[in-house]
Amino acid sequence: MGRSLEKRNHKQEIAERKLAMLRMDRKMSQHVRERDGNKCCHCGDASMRIDVHHIIGRRVYALRWDEKNLLCLCMICHAWAEERPVQFMEWLCFAWSCDIDYLNSKRNEHFKISITNLLSKEIEIDKLCQE
Repeated sequence: MGRSLEKRNHKQEIAERKLAMLRMDRKMSQHVRERDGNKCCHCGDASMRIDVHHIIGRRVYALRWDEKNLLCLCMICHAWAEERPVQFMEWLCFAWSCDIDYLNSKRNEHFKISITNLLSKEIEIDKLCQE
């Protein structure tokens, strides 16, 4: 019986973590869209679908919800950023004034995906979104 309860608690914690991450993704997406005027930071277009692009991929949890790692791109510019990462990084450094050193230093930080850490990070996101 104890093992069954332990397994159910583990599954519940995984579900809670996924829900917290989804809420945080949505909040940061909305925040970045508002910050960038819901238009592409590369070409300025606002008529196409706007995506929120992670400069350093979403799997790096230390940067996943960091607004310095996020910017709005239209579908075309998002495809360009993914297909031509060197050109995209050059543009970021020179035209968008991206702090690559900051992102690279944060990239190596460890962020444990526990429900406690996620809820703490969500509080930070809520404060950021209220500013």
